[in-house]
Amino acid sequence: KVLVVTWNTNGRIEEKSELKNLFADGQQVSPTRSEENANEAQTINLSQPTFSDCEQADVVVVGLQEIISLSTSNVISSSITNQYTLQSERVEGWRINITEQLKAIKFDFEMVACTNMVGLWLGVFAVSRLRPMISKVQVSSYARGVGGVLGNKGAVYARFDLMDTSICFINSHFTAHRENVARRNEDFSAILNNE
Repeated sequence: KVLVVTWNTNGRIEEKSELKNLFADGQQVSPTRSEENANEAQTINLSQPTFSDCEQADVVVVGLQEIISLSTSNVISSSITNQYTLQSERVEGWRINITEQLKAIKFDFEMVACTNMVGLWLGVFAVSRLRPMISKVQVSSYARGVGGVLGNKGAVYARFDLMDTSICFINSHFTAHRENVARRNEDFSAILNNE
């Protein structure tokens, strides 16, 4: 069972006591059918996972967006000058907090992969018994910000083989607002095609 969690943090780092809400304080995701017409498409009620979801998971994937404020200076320094002081502190803070939270829920989670680009972070965790069956772990990033160079928009990837199955997770952050749908679709296509 795989549990995938994504969250736009808006430049915040959560306290450990608040972080548990990311994994355990909502209603379970459940499909429901309209009672009026059983032939209608299913509606999915999306909410936060429960402790039970996390306890039953063999793999947990966490994708975060905006782990640092996407100010011009943060974006440029992280994308071009390799000055990662604030970013490194935030990445490490999130990694530690999420790892501790997962281990509190199910003690035998191990990190399989972790990658970041400017404000994006992706962590993949698996239960210890699966770790020997995981191979060919790779991580990468793809910037789609200004001029296709800056990493304030784009994606980070983690892929690996679990026995004989190849699995890839992508965490992305695209341009906001309705008027930018075409740009988001273009970025999505470029990322999937690695253009």
